Amino acid sequence: MLGKGGSRIKAIGAAARKEIGELMGVPVHLYLHVKVKAGWDEDRGVYRDMGLDWVE
Repeated sequence: MLGKGGSRIKAIGAAARKEIGELMGVPVHLYLHVKVKAGWDEDRGVYRDMGLDWVE
């Protein structure tokens, strides 16, 4: 979900820094933290919430 090499989370962080920096008028630095729920990859509801089909 984070993308290869964290590419997706990096893109999210860059976009957020840009938007917040524009709103505040100064450069900003963000610390991003990703929490992982144990067993998330076996939870059908997680896949459904993301619009993905569960494949056996």
